[in-house]
Amino acid sequence: MYIPDNKKDKIAFDNTLQKLNITKEELKAYVRPDKYEIHRNDKEFLEICEKIRKSFEKCITTDSDVLRGCVSRINLLEVEKIELLSDTTYRYGSFNYKRSNGKSFNWINDFYKRLK
Repeated sequence: MYIPDNKKDKIAFDNTLQKLNITKEELKAYVRPDKYEIHRNDKEFLEICEKIRKSFEKCITTDSDVLRGCVSRINLLEVEKIELLSDTTYRYGSFNYKRSNGKSFNWINDFYKRLK
């Protein structure tokens, strides 16, 4: 998933995907070799995958004691620290939890709505 700077950037990226005939299913195949045997390897496709990976730097920050980010693929050589969350007295939060009415927060749509 590409993380745009603003609405204009999102539209430009979506247009680029359309122009290059790159589908979301093809992008999934690139990051899920456990589910897909093959994926595209053409230059334009791999450049888009790299652009998506670089966009993650926009949401992974050390400005807070809570780190949030999207992960499409983890390269073990890039892992700096693994911390197990094992405090049974603490309830760890999530953007994906379901409320009592059965609905969950759609953080992706909320992110796009807040783009200027």
